[in-house]
Amino acid sequence: GSSTWGVGDLQDDWEDFLPKAAKQNLAGKKIAFFGCGDSFGHSDTFCNSLAKIKAGLSSTGAEFIGAISKEGYSYDETECEEGDNVIGLLTDADNESEKTEERLGIWVKAVKAAI
Repeated sequence: GSSTWGVGDLQDDWEDFLPKAAKQNLAGKKIAFFGCGDSFGHSDTFCNSLAKIKAGLSSTGAEFIGAISKEGYSYDETECEEGDNVIGLLTDADNESEKTEERLGIWVKAVKAAI
């Protein structure tokens, strides 16, 4: 999980950790993404930190789970989009907090189905 800072940037703690994690053999491990961002103020980079983490871990052999429908989101653009889905639970506590509980339930069901 991660928040997205600035214009689609990783949290500082991920900057040092991600290169180390990317060198690990995570074959047989499952990874589900969740994060928060600003779907209005940074509508063109909404939750992009999660996509950066996924890209950084893509060569580890891990299986990525927990994708959910992008329906109902209000961003303009995100690197987290894959077809009709987003790669995990994307939240916006400031602008769309009323949607978080429902999205969380959908995401938890997707994660449980994959494990």
